[in-house]
Amino acid sequence: MKLSYKNNGLISAPILSFNSGDQLLDLKIKTFLTQEMLRRGYIFSNVIYLSLKHNKKNIDRFFDNFYQVLKKNSPNFSHNFFKKNIKGPIAHSGFKRLT
Repeated sequence: MKLSYKNNGLISAPILSFNSGDQLLDLKIKTFLTQEMLRRGYIFSNVIYLSLKHNKKNIDRFFDNFYQVLKKNSPNFSHNFFKKNIKGPIAHSGFKRLT
């Protein structure tokens, strides 16, 4: 699968929106990326908050890890792949839980 995404945020706080054409698949992509980045020691969501405390080394290391997760896994992204590889509940969309 060719991963399609859009940055809807700012340079200092990019917001990645995945655009597979299938909303549930997009949520599974977000969930899987969060899970895999947590395994590598990063708190990750589709919103990436950068800080003045993050130096070039921190940012480069984060994006190197993110790239490795994508490179290794994105060709396999499908509902079946995520059924086998997501270890918890699927992320929700927006603030539905509050209504």
